[in-house]
Amino acid sequence: MNIKLICFWKLIIEEIIQINYLLQQVIGEPVYLVGNSLGGLVALYFAACNPHLVKGVTLLNATPFWGFLPNPIKNPRVAKIFPWAGTFPLPSSVKRLTELL
Repeated sequence: MNIKLICFWKLIIEEIIQINYLLQQVIGEPVYLVGNSLGGLVALYFAACNPHLVKGVTLLNATPFWGFLPNPIKNPRVAKIFPWAGTFPLPSSVKRLTELL
């Protein structure tokens, strides 16, 4: 597996562990999470894994999650792990950018 991908998910998991500690040990009740940029991914991932601790999630300038999807021509094995059918609308200029990744 790609070391950059491993480091990326390690960072996300460390953030989730910190949020979990803060909510359970300090706040002690469900909250609304706000995630800015990559924090949007962290907030959504945390909420999906811990719905009992989250009342709602607000995303600000959220990282475009499709941007992490690999190009199936350049990385066919990885693309099989993260399939994407292009089912949500993207501006053509953005769609061209995703084809380069």
